Amino acid sequence: MKTKKWTARMTAVVASAAMALGAVTLVPLSAQADSSSTNANGESTATANGLNSDVQVIAFQQTWNTIAKECTDTYGPEGVGYVEVSPPQESIQGSSWWTSYQPVSYKLDSKLGTEEEFKNMVTTCKAAGVGIIADVVMNNTAAPDDTRTYTGTNGSSYTPGTGSFPGFATSTYPEGITADDFHTCTDKIKDYTNQTEVQQCRLLGMLDFDSESDKVRDIEADYMARMYNYGVVGFRIDAAKHINTDSLNAIKAKLAQKVGKNAADIYWIQEVIGNGSEAAGIQPPHYTQNGTVTEFGFKSEMSQAFNGNVTSLKDLADRLSGDLSSNDANVFVTNWDTERSSGTITYKDGGKYQLANAFMLAYGYGTPRLMSGYKFDSNKTFKDENTAPGAPGATATSVPDVDMNTACSTNTGDWNCEQRWTSTRGLIAFHNYVGDTTSAPVQDWQSSGNDSIAFSRGSKGFLAINNGTTALDVSYKTTLPDGEYCNVYAVEDCSQTVTVKDGKVTTTIPARSAIALYGGATKDNHPAATETTDPSDPENKIEDETVKPTDTTLTIYYKNTSNYTTPNIYYGVGDDWSAAANKPMTYDSATGYWKYTIDTGGKKIDYVFNDGGSNWDNPDGGGNYEAAVGIVQQTVADHASSVGVPADYRAKGQTRLVVHYKPASGDIARALWVWGSNSSTSASFDGSQVEFTGTDCWGKVAEYTVDGTYTDLGVIIKGEDSWDKYGNNDRNVTVGADGTAEIWVDGTGSDPEQTLTEAPADYVSSCTGYNVNVTVHYYREDGLYFNAADTDTKTPQWDLWTWSGSGSANSQQTFTSHDDWGEVSTWTLSGYNYSAADDIGLLRRYGADTWKSKDPDGDNHFIPSDSMVFDAATKTGKAEVWLVAGDPTVYTAKPTLSVSAKSAEIADYQKLIAKLSSAATGDVTATVTDANGNAVETTSVTTDGSTVTISTKSDLDVRGKYTVALTDANGNPLGSATAIAGAIVRTDRFDTENAYDGDDLGATNANNKTTFKVWAPTAQTVSLVTYANATSADAAVDKVTPMTLGDKGVWSVTIDNTADALAYQYRVVLPDGTTNDTADPYATAAVVNGDRSVVLSDAAMNATTVNAVSGGRVSQGNAIVAETHIRDFTKSATSGVSEANRGKYLGMIESGTTNAAGESTGLDYLKGLGITDVQLQPFFDYASVDETKALDDSNYNWGYDPENYNVPEGSYSSDATNPSARVDETKEMVSGLHDAGLGVIMDVVYNHVADASASSFNKTVPGYYFRYDSNGNLTNKSGCGNDTASERAMMRKYIVNSVTYWAKEYGVDGFRFDLMGLVDTETMKEVREALDKIDPNIIVLGEGWDMAGDSVSSSTTMTTQPNAYQVDNTDGTGSTISFFNDSIRDGLKGSVFSDTDTGYVSGKADQEKLIAHNMLGCEYDTSDGATTCWNGTAQDRYANASQVVQYAEIHDNMTLYDKLRTSNPDDSDATTVARAELADSAVFLSQGIAEIQLGQEFLRSKGGNGNSYNAGDSVNAIDWNRQTTYADSVAYVRGLAMLRRAVKAFQYSSYADIQAHSKVLQTSNGVVAFQISDDSGTYVVILNANSTETKVSGLKAGEYRTILANGKVNAASTEDFEKLATFDIAADLADSADTTTNLLGASVTDSPLATLASDTEPTGSYTAAPLSATVLVTDLVSTPAEPEQPTNNSDATDTADASNGTAPAASDNNAAAKSDAAHESGNLAATGTSVAALIAAMTAILIAGITVNRKSRTINDERAAKHASQW
Repeated sequence: MKTKKWTARMTAVVASAAMALGAVTLVPLSAQADSSSTNANGESTATANGLNSDVQVIAFQQTWNTIAKECTDTYGPEGVGYVEVSPPQESIQGSSWWTSYQPVSYKLDSKLGTEEEFKNMVTTCKAAGVGIIADVVMNNTAAPDDTRTYTGTNGSSYTPGTGSFPGFATSTYPEGITADDFHTCTDKIKDYTNQTEVQQCRLLGMLDFDSESDKVRDIEADYMARMYNYGVVGFRIDAAKHINTDSLNAIKAKLAQKVGKNAADIYWIQEVIGNGSEAAGIQPPHYTQNGTVTEFGFKSEMSQAFNGNVTSLKDLADRLSGDLSSNDANVFVTNWDTERSSGTITYKDGGKYQLANAFMLAYGYGTPRLMSGYKFDSNKTFKDENTAPGAPGATATSVPDVDMNTACSTNTGDWNCEQRWTSTRGLIAFHNYVGDTTSAPVQDWQSSGNDSIAFSRGSKGFLAINNGTTALDVSYKTTLPDGEYCNVYAVEDCSQTVTVKDGKVTTTIPARSAIALYGGATKDNHPAATETTDPSDPENKIEDETVKPTDTTLTIYYKNTSNYTTPNIYYGVGDDWSAAANKPMTYDSATGYWKYTIDTGGKKIDYVFNDGGSNWDNPDGGGNYEAAVGIVQQTVADHASSVGVPADYRAKGQTRLVVHYKPASGDIARALWVWGSNSSTSASFDGSQVEFTGTDCWGKVAEYTVDGTYTDLGVIIKGEDSWDKYGNNDRNVTVGADGTAEIWVDGTGSDPEQTLTEAPADYVSSCTGYNVNVTVHYYREDGLYFNAADTDTKTPQWDLWTWSGSGSANSQQTFTSHDDWGEVSTWTLSGYNYSAADDIGLLRRYGADTWKSKDPDGDNHFIPSDSMVFDAATKTGKAEVWLVAGDPTVYTAKPTLSVSAKSAEIADYQKLIAKLSSAATGDVTATVTDANGNAVETTSVTTDGSTVTISTKSDLDVRGKYTVALTDANGNPLGSATAIAGAIVRTDRFDTENAYDGDDLGATNANNKTTFKVWAPTAQTVSLVTYANATSADAAVDKVTPMTLGDKGVWSVTIDNTADALAYQYRVVLPDGTTNDTADPYATAAVVNGDRSVVLSDAAMNATTVNAVSGGRVSQGNAIVAETHIRDFTKSATSGVSEANRGKYLGMIESGTTNAAGESTGLDYLKGLGITDVQLQPFFDYASVDETKALDDSNYNWGYDPENYNVPEGSYSSDATNPSARVDETKEMVSGLHDAGLGVIMDVVYNHVADASASSFNKTVPGYYFRYDSNGNLTNKSGCGNDTASERAMMRKYIVNSVTYWAKEYGVDGFRFDLMGLVDTETMKEVREALDKIDPNIIVLGEGWDMAGDSVSSSTTMTTQPNAYQVDNTDGTGSTISFFNDSIRDGLKGSVFSDTDTGYVSGKADQEKLIAHNMLGCEYDTSDGATTCWNGTAQDRYANASQVVQYAEIHDNMTLYDKLRTSNPDDSDATTVARAELADSAVFLSQGIAEIQLGQEFLRSKGGNGNSYNAGDSVNAIDWNRQTTYADSVAYVRGLAMLRRAVKAFQYSSYADIQAHSKVLQTSNGVVAFQISDDSGTYVVILNANSTETKVSGLKAGEYRTILANGKVNAASTEDFEKLATFDIAADLADSADTTTNLLGASVTDSPLATLASDTEPTGSYTAAPLSATVLVTDLVSTPAEPEQPTNNSDATDTADASNGTAPAASDNNAAAKSDAAHESGNLAATGTSVAALIAAMTAILIAGITVNRKSRTINDERAAKHASQW
């Protein structure tokens, strides 16, 4: 694919088409109307319905009569725009509030009022300017229990046990809802990572509507339509995430049809609680297609800030906008659900709650929602509160009306009258006055300490908050004009004012209060008020908020070195010693310590010891021993104290066994015989009888805990009084890492020898509805469970955050006691259903709701299911776990915390490193023996903390096994550890001695035999394991064949093999006996899901031939690339691709496809786009998509998690179980794209793997292929858990072999290296050189971000942008490696690390020089004051412009459209399009490689999701109908591509050429202008980012033609340039100017040339259109009649294809240009042919498959052709 040749060929195609068409008139393409729209939100709906504002009040559990009166009395007058009412339909009976959320019919007669009262409320509120939002329940009905029939609140009968709900009857469905109308899943939802389960199983057991049913959709739409026709303006969709977003979309469409509205115009608020650990398809961004979404993150931020540090609210909008834009978000401080749980600020928090609501109303992010509800018992648990009676006076069928004038006449009533509070009224007025953040942005953010913040809202408003407990003097600046303003937060009548003077507010803010000022409430002009404050205002109590520890006891451990007969402790609590008395201590004979526990009351303790008489034990130096507030354990020995428990109490761990036994009927009484051993320490315990401890939900259960830590247990099920065994064999069980071994033995089964280590299905289904008593032990070595010294944290205490999909409990759990091990927390998980998925979450957090830190990391951790034991008799269970600070393991048996040998490794040829469980207190000695028991002579042993380094006299064997026995300074044994090859494999010497340079690793076929070779130099033995078939992942083993060790650690074997497909693995046995069954790293085929490798026969492997690129490959610097994802490309039905091929390899090349408007999609679309190459996101075999499951939203990934590098991904094939299908179809795809004239660039991810521990790399040579830090931990610079070590010889070899394999076997034309900055330059040079031997035009590009840091040695140079010049032309072929240019990306649209940051095209000032420098290729420049491309730490240094990939959008981060919409939310869509096209122009008119993400040209959106890697098809699939909506933009980008390919001036590589042919004209005032020339003429490029026409000076006076302007490309070849109308730019004169009109209607200054000085080149000016690019050409050189044949990489036949035509332009421009009559004679349109028509003809011909003088060649033919250099 050579650019010049491609252009010539396309010209020939169009010319041939014109001749074939004869006299047929070519009609210009018509512009498509912009039909895009956005969903209604609070602001737009308020405007459309004439409502007061977007402010909403949730009128929780209030009757329709109550609300109607309050609309008239309060909501309307104070400016509220909406009231959200509780679910208005008939529900189950009950006084609790939640009964409203279990509908039994959609009748509008409910416990809150009749249908007539509902209608009256709607009408009354609307008259007050208040719209009603109805809370609708569409996910569920009631929970079934049995087959009884019940009656709803309005008398409708229903039988949940049979699914009968006749009350839902409509005229279309008179039978109502029946069992067939619910999802078939009957389980409660447990696994929130499973989207299907969340959306089809039962939430809290309630019957789940089948939302995919037309009947259900119709009934629900009918319900909403009825209310909408009554005047309801919007709907809150309860539990929306439990309904598929597409199903909701369909329901809304039905609703819109019923009411005769556009769906986008109906206001929806969807309750979607985001949680990053849950399924991608249920996250908030997925639901914005239907309407707005509740932003639960906002309430969490409020809780954290107002319970901690309010300054954390800075940049809140930026943080939240990553998930939901302000327009899509509904925000609240609390609602009826969250106020009854922890982690939320509520009215019970007094002033903090008022301040949080004030912030919400003033800040301007999202649509604000206030809460008006009733008060409830603050001492009850979440469960108790939610089973308590509901609204005051509520009965099972009704709620009484409330006169709020009476109820709110005091602040002591039953109702929490938030809507009437003074601060609420004032801030609603503030909110409505300042408007949105576009007209009044948040600015002047300031703070004073941790408790006070202030900001202005433009020149309209100012808010300052004091969240502290004392008054605060402040002096804050503001943009509010000087004057005297009412403090509307504090008073209604302006009796309290604040003065703004010289742009400052200097005042005192009372404790826990605020000042709120706005321009509509000044001393001289403010709203009238009859009261100073409202009587319902809550009392702002300022109480002592000193946080006390939750465990208020202290245990003292005393070592009686004074030999007192009975030591006594004498202590004072706080500073009070009045009650001090001698307290005798208790002796613990097991440890030798004396103990006493003190009730501290949360105060500090001072203490001393005595013998009961006159002998005292004081600290050295005198005084008292001290325990700070919150210390729960303290040890005293030798007159010194330390926080924590003596080590003796942690010295011995435990091991736990749980045995479940289901006895057969009539079975004898049974018991267990149990014994155990530890393979690491040789410890063991003899067998003894263990009794069953109870009966669980399956059968007998025994829980047995033994002191000591053991790795292996033996179990026999015997007679209680005999050796009558069940099963003849011993049951050998491995103890898990958590300390427990759990087994199930089914005495009713057919196999008495079977021992299950996973819960059988009937156990899981039987163990439901249990109340589980949970006990958590937590040990911190620092003893600081409460840290009184941390004065910066309001709650300096560790606690727990827990959750479960299978039970209910409060989320926050505290440590309220301790034992001799650590702190203890206990709670009950109610109604728990056992799940083998370990679904009880358990996070350790510090700082309470501020989440200041988490231990040990930011990951989710879970209580293992093996911790649970159930008791069927009491329907209770118990779970006990142990946590250790810094350790992610959740132990189910008490772990050992004493110093002991933990692990060992061979670190170098004469060095062993052993690790201890904790730091040693003195020197450690070591003895070393080899595998035969022979002593290994050591030369030194050094100890550093928990690391012991042992040097040996002689070399150690890399395949050896050594036992390292350690002893402490006192001669006590610390145990032993086995050492095999570890860090030694990462030494230079290891590479020198073991690196293999052969090219035959993997499987090689020859003469009906296959030879297998694997590099495993540290293995003890390796065998080849072959399997019975290759079509399943679990086929039986067919044969195990030993392999032979050869040179350089390569194991090999040759076997007879005539199979088309043979599945195999290598069985690698390490010296310590560890056995790894592993895939072949060099495998070229695999079974489904890739765990086993496959060798295909040569015939099967080569069944498909890949054709070369039609026309040849384009040189790297001239590439125009479009990136896409194979699944995204066709998964949407809008692609028109056949359903079988959607999201598949074959879908990429299916032709004849169209969208809804009949426009070409898919391959045909690509062929006409003007690109040279398609860059495909990973299509090697990756781990994150299950190839055996349906490809739905829960089974989606971009693919950056490699599993098998040289195997195509199976989920894209037609049959993932057929190993050859993916091979054939990948080749078909590549070949089909080649036939279309498109190169294929493969996205490769060699910097990390999906899972290092499961990787074939680590299974064959553990520790070699990855980078490790000094502590032996995997580095994680990639952010994916591991980094491969490209600098090591065999990893480097692997990368080089892999890319050359894809290039040779599949004809891949280029490689995009993911995170290339993590790959060293030497590796990339070898990659380039190896590919050059195949074809120097193979493209190599990548992400050169500087990320490696300290993960590599200083001597290793990484492939980063500043080092780019080092990988250019490394072998003299002229080839290079290119780098994605984030400088132009962020310069154009704003930083990708801030959703709201703007760039040049979106209004940021002072970006012009940066953009110009980027567009001219980012040349390295060290001169003072130079504009540079910068990577954050150093200047990018490229050897030439061909090393620069210019782009504005790629798969990472927001799409360009989403970024522009988020950063400029108030733009019209047309303005957004103009900004996007301006960015596109900068990319295509730049020097270097031009790259887009496919769909960028039609304003692709992912709903604002900036990291959609697993978000599913609903977010990622390309919507091909957008190309119709944005047809003009598509035509424009197509034209830019054609223009770039036609004009040499846009394709320079060398900086010398660029400097010689370019000149910058202007880089200021929003304009970037430069000229650049080639042999055909001089081209003036102008980018105008202003919203108005802008004059550009410095253009050489002369005759010009307009190639591109106003979003139209008028011509795209030098031949067609000549046909364009001309106009003159005459020289400017300061005193004489005459304005005329140019070709496109822009004004041009015209003045006499004679007035210029003789030594100055005459220059003129040009007025550029707003928000657009312009390209003008002057000094145009006529196209010769017989053009010179271009020189490119092709053979003579291909060169002959280049006829003297031009590439077609992208679109018609109103007959080529908007011009006056004087210019029309030269217009292309006057010839009867438009550029757009040429493109239409060209595209039609391409799609039809017309070939003009094209010769098909194979890849080998192509490689044989001579590779000529390009421009």
